[in-house]
Amino acid sequence: MPKTEKAIRKYLGYRFYKINDDDSIEKIRLVKIGEFHDKVTILNLDTKIEKEVPFSMLKGYTPLEPKGFIMFNRVGLYQDSEKKQVMEDVVITIYRLIDVKADINQPYAICRQSVNDFFYNTIATNPDHEIVGVCANRDNTPEEMMATLAMCDEVYESVMVNFYLDDVIDDILHCLDTTNFDYTLKKLFDEHILYKYKVKFDIKSDNDDGWCSSLRALMRENNVITDLDTLRNIIAIDINLMDYMDKVNEEVYSFNKEMSVFFAYTYKLNLNKTMVIKFDYDINFGDFKNSNYCLMRDITNTLYLVVYTLNGEYLEKELEEEYNQLGIADKIALAIYNKYAELNEK
Repeated sequence: MPKTEKAIRKYLGYRFYKINDDDSIEKIRLVKIGEFHDKVTILNLDTKIEKEVPFSMLKGYTPLEPKGFIMFNRVGLYQDSEKKQVMEDVVITIYRLIDVKADINQPYAICRQSVNDFFYNTIATNPDHEIVGVCANRDNTPEEMMATLAMCDEVYESVMVNFYLDDVIDDILHCLDTTNFDYTLKKLFDEHILYKYKVKFDIKSDNDDGWCSSLRALMRENNVITDLDTLRNIIAIDINLMDYMDKVNEEVYSFNKEMSVFFAYTYKLNLNKTMVIKFDYDINFGDFKNSNYCLMRDITNTLYLVVYTLNGEYLEKELEEEYNQLGIADKIALAIYNKYAELNEK
């Protein structure tokens, strides 16, 4: 592997594996790069133990191709024609590896702090409810608006973190030193609090009117995980899926009655049979190319592969009656964070 700073930094977040002499598989992740780029910190994905090793040690491992990467950027926007006043901002751009390989260099999704939330503000009836911060993707936002979200005059810092199919926000942020990004966001947050309340004070919440005091809060409040899931074709559900499955054998499960009805009703399917297995990277999706399947992540952040068959005509009325009789709406739901909940209560 090359040892230049740029070459090493592109591996942040990368996963590697090695087959040991006893045929066991060791899986690690590069979670930190040393100041002089000669040492890295790796996380053993099974034991969760971290240790610092020379970068050259990774030559004994095979890299696992990521699904994409995220660029975390601290940027500046000129506030006057003389470029003396600059407002710092945080912009997160998410790229699909398949796009990069096809020379499509536009990000799939962009999250930004200091912009109006155009999704909400266009329908808000109370001007006092207008908020900032947004995450948009190429599937739900016009190209020119996506370009506007990425605009800046200066770039002070950019850090690239690779992500995988089963990553959640905590996994990604574990690979990133958020100090500078948190500082910029906290500064913007404090300025907002001072402007709104006319006095400087610390509030308990990490967000107010969309202004967030940390990178973690910014990603949570703007549902970055939802755009990542859309990119990866993942369905997130707000339950422990194990509570709604029947065991077939040590590795295979199937949806129970309630989960089958929820899945069929939600996605308008006349569901027949399901086969559910925990996701692992030794799964070959090519084996299921002639099958119906999806990826589903539950509230424990466990990712499952769901393979299913269909049976004849979709009977909407009968399925709706069964959905209501079983009280599915009170038991199972898609996992979507609603940052507008408090505003809707006002």
